[in-house]
Amino acid sequence: MATKSDKSDGTVAAQDPADDAIEFAPFGDLFETDLDIDWDSFGEFAAAEPDPAGEVELALSDLISDDNNEVVLTSDPSFETLKLTVDSEVLSSGIAADHVTAGGQDVTGYHYLSFESGLTLYYGDGIDLQIHSTDI
Repeated sequence: MATKSDKSDGTVAAQDPADDAIEFAPFGDLFETDLDIDWDSFGEFAAAEPDPAGEVELALSDLISDDNNEVVLTSDPSFETLKLTVDSEVLSSGIAADHVTAGGQDVTGYHYLSFESGLTLYYGDGIDLQIHSTDI
């Protein structure tokens, strides 16, 4: 909305209130300048698979089981191989029939390994699981 002000020649001119406004930039010049973002490159970067970290090593004792002594491993693209060091013999292995863990995870169709220690490990197809036995 324009306001009127007197000119020295006696005429009245419109004045923009923004001319009197104090410049307020709470973030400095950060948002005052145009951002030139290459959104095509950003999309390619965001869609890129992370570089695999290689091999992750765990011991059977590192795994925390649920109330039924079961552990479920899910696929993680950040590593290629899971090396599991065990100090317990594998008693049985196979593909799980209809089964839901105590934690509520449906593991139907997952691979499983049941160990002498009583722990059962379920894992999906996307996991390259390598079992290494410790010398007892």
